[in-house]
This record gives sequence, structure tokens and C-alpha cells, in this order.
Amino acid sequence: AVVSAMAGTTRDAVDTVLTAHGHTYRFVDTAGIRRKGKTPNKADRLGVMYAERAIERAQICLLVFDATAGVTTEDASIGAKIEKAGRGAVIVFNKWDLVSGREAEAKELELDAREKLPHLSFAPIVFLSALTGRGMKGLFPRIRGVREQQLVRVPTPELNRFLETAA
Repeated sequence: AVVSAMAGTTRDAVDTVLTAHGHTYRFVDTAGIRRKGKTPNKADRLGVMYAERAIERAQICLLVFDATAGVTTEDASIGAKIEKAGRGAVIVFNKWDLVSGREAEAKELELDAREKLPHLSFAPIVFLSALTGRGMKGLFPRIRGVREQQLVRVPTPELNRFLETAA
């Protein structure tokens, strides 16, 4: 696998299986999805195609942002793909160890994410540092919470009552 701390270097989808809190998870780290005009070569285009397929196969997508950069237009496009595929999502701000004035910055990043990702309004937000491990404990309960919500079944009479009041 090609890896680097520099953005845009992941091309291969890298699967990692781990067990945490009594549950087994498969994480698939994919290439970032960029617009077609910004994928200069065939290897990059293949990486984007594999990333889009990973969204289709996933139960829950972790949309990971660099906390020092915020949410970009391309990130919002990925969020739309996740929503269109009907997948659960957790919004993750990584590199939290590099952000100064964390409390104010967290509120600002959350507002920015909610504004630019309205289609993922249901997604919980986690702030963490993959480098230091800070905030990682909060990630797995959020993933489990999203999965539990995905598995909720609403009885037909309850759904009918809701639809009647919504009309």
C-alpha cells in the first residue's frame, strides 16, 4: 500500500480488521474522492472508483476530515455520495492534537460541517487524533450507535400513525 502523511497519496483500498468493545470491525481506508478533472492519471482514477465502490459496500462510512483544514466542497460531494447510497455515517475530525483553542474550534468545525453537509445531519461528530489516540475511545460507541439506529424496525401501525400526522 502507498501511504504518506501528505494528502492525496492513498491509492489502494487498505482493509484492517480489529475487535474493540466485543465487536469486530472492518475498516477500509480508501483514496480520497476527487472530481474527475482533478484525477491526473489512471491509478488515481482507479483509486477513486474503488473508494466509490467501498461506499456502496459499507454499512457505515467514516468521513474523515483534517481538523486543521475543515470541510471542503469535495468533502461535501463525498457526503452526498454516502447519503445517496443510504449508508450510516460518522463525521470524524482527525489531527485534533494540532488544533489550538480546541473548545471554540470544535464548535466552529461542527457548525461548518452541519452547514456544508446538510445531507448528513443525522451523523454524529467525533474529534480525535490518530497520532496520539486522543478521542479514539469515543469513536466506537458512535459507530455502534449508528449501527443500532440502522437496525431499528418501526412497526407498520406506528409508521402509519406518523405518516397520518405528517400529512
